[in-house]
Amino acid sequence: MVWLSLITSSVIVACAHLLQQGQRQPIGRRTLQAGVAAGIMSYGSSWVVIWALTMAPLALVSALRETAVVFAVVIGVVFLKEKLSLLRLASIATTLAGATVLKLGR
Repeated sequence: MVWLSLITSSVIVACAHLLQQGQRQPIGRRTLQAGVAAGIMSYGSSWVVIWALTMAPLALVSALRETAVVFAVVIGVVFLKEKLSLLRLASIATTLAGATVLKLGR
């Protein structure tokens, strides 16, 4: 997990640097803090999933993990004022149907 995080983050930073040469603006302190906090939470959530896999069957952990799509859409619509499109509703319905099938198939 540590190596995967280090390698992928290095590749992302390198790609962003190459693609945005001469186009970047200084990052504000608040934006930088939010980005660092999001990165730490993302890293922590991966470890929670790994821990959950040691405690519960893979299908149940996967089903619960995939419901993050639902929460992402809700956060986007409620807090970020994004539009709730038909495609987003379809992604929620598909995710919830898949999680239900995984749970019932146990």
